[in-house]
Amino acid sequence: MSGILLFRQEALNKLSAPEELDAAVRLVTPARWLATAALVTLAGTILLWALFGVTYHTVDGIGVIQRADSGRVARVWIPAAQALSVHSGQQATVRLAGLNGALHGRVIAVAETPTSAAQLADLERDDPALRALHAAGQVVGVSIELLTTPKMSRSFDGYSVHASLIGAPMHPIETLFPRHPTAADAPE
Repeated sequence: MSGILLFRQEALNKLSAPEELDAAVRLVTPARWLATAALVTLAGTILLWALFGVTYHTVDGIGVIQRADSGRVARVWIPAAQALSVHSGQQATVRLAGLNGALHGRVIAVAETPTSAAQLADLERDDPALRALHAAGQVVGVSIELLTTPKMSRSFDGYSVHASLIGAPMHPIETLFPRHPTAADAPE
């Protein structure tokens, strides 16, 4: 029993020693300071990118190449829900199946109403991908004037294409907090 009393007296002596009161108390280890600094740096970098970075909203469509008076035009169909974000003059990238690289163009017309099922029936027989797009909902027709053409001797009329319509640049933060369009934002 005397061993227990000795331990208690030793603990009391250690607790009341004045040299222990001057010692600094370490609340956070250097490793945790480093981890905290890394997280703050990461959060700051993401915030700067969200405020000052630039992204582009793109709309994807499926269609065919057709000959027109002005050259070749890609006629593509996009989901009707995304048609409001597409306007004349917008840049587009068009990819043909089996052709490396992309063709560049610009939107010259956007249909004001969705394409009817009867109008799509003939096209859907030729392109199963268009049938899948139409099955997901209504589609709207978009005409894209091709500014570059394939450097091959054969005609590409009637070829299936996949198009990406590239929207105006925007800051990533605008996806969370969209800004209201002004007169300066209107398409020309």
